[in-house]
Amino acid sequence: MENRGPSGQDVSSRSKSKESCPLEMEGEHDSRGAAGRFPEVPCVGPWGGVYAQGHALVLHPTQVVVVDPKRPDEGGVHICVPCWRATALGAARDARTLTLRVVAPLVGDAPSANRGGVEEVELRFQDPDAKSRALQHLQGAKASESRRLLSQLRAFIDRSIALAAAE
Repeated sequence: MENRGPSGQDVSSRSKSKESCPLEMEGEHDSRGAAGRFPEVPCVGPWGGVYAQGHALVLHPTQVVVVDPKRPDEGGVHICVPCWRATALGAARDARTLTLRVVAPLVGDAPSANRGGVEEVELRFQDPDAKSRALQHLQGAKASESRRLLSQLRAFIDRSIALAAAE
């Protein structure tokens, strides 16, 4: 007998031995390794108080990743968060500047990482086209990941309701 949840999705085929979290991240978790596998858009960022430092926004499909290309180790990762936890905004005053608002620590688990608030970071690109490419990518990735997470959440709710009804 088929077991369907409120949204009509079949929930009977799920494995009872492994529950999946609706917020489970799929895909790449090695943020530094991502820099070599995905396109990058060069930019400069505020770390160290100067905009002269070169960085790169990695066009990752599920994460916002900003790296220092000169540092191949994990220390070169300045931002690494799921894209659904970040908002990208173009700055009206400068056609080359993009503001990232992130609700999460930007990277790492050190006590100095901001745990509850919103971090805001400005990235400046070489030209308005590069900024537009980055903005379009970040907005598209966020929308795609939000749809994926919503779909997972619906499936999780359907399974939970079906399990509760079966008991």
